[in-house]
Amino acid sequence: MRPTRPRSNDYYGDPVLNMKMKGMADRIPYYPTKWEVLKRITRLYTPQPGDRIVELGSGDARVIRYLAMSFDDITATGVEINPVLVSESRKRVERDRLEERVEIVRGDLFSHPLDCYNVVYAYLTPAALLKLRDKLAALLLRGGRVMTLDYRVPGLEPADKEEVHTPGRRHVLYLYTSESAPLSLRLPGKLPARRPRNLRLPL
Repeated sequence: MRPTRPRSNDYYGDPVLNMKMKGMADRIPYYPTKWEVLKRITRLYTPQPGDRIVELGSGDARVIRYLAMSFDDITATGVEINPVLVSESRKRVERDRLEERVEIVRGDLFSHPLDCYNVVYAYLTPAALLKLRDKLAALLLRGGRVMTLDYRVPGLEPADKEEVHTPGRRHVLYLYTSESAPLSLRLPGKLPARRPRNLRLPL
């Protein structure tokens, strides 16, 4: 049975989750990545066999679930501090039968170590990205990749970007590679292209 496509005009995408989050918005903002943006991620970043992906502030884990369902030879971790989102995302990982390759960790995204990952995805504010900049730069210098949505990492130059137009809003995906590091420290190498599976994820 193929998953059904979520309503593209529903920014939050989940009325049940919205109800559980009621009253928490001022304390823990919840801004999930939209379906139209999900489909464009793999235009910028093509997962490679053995990639270890972490999403910082993973929400309902839709990004890492989408990537794990599209490419069955990668693993992913979501880091989320909101207990409601942690509980719901774990249920969805189980529903999608991804428990062996996708893990949801309840914790602080600023203190979570990045040493064991080679790809980071983050939909965070400029202030949060600035706080993470040194850790992200260190990952890039190891040959890793970083993707952010709508906001650039202060002090780092994107290697590429992709504009995504959705109803009522323009989004921009930014990709950072070793080319985003100082010229003298850049790492050579270009990864081969791969096509994701044709999925329609039930968010």
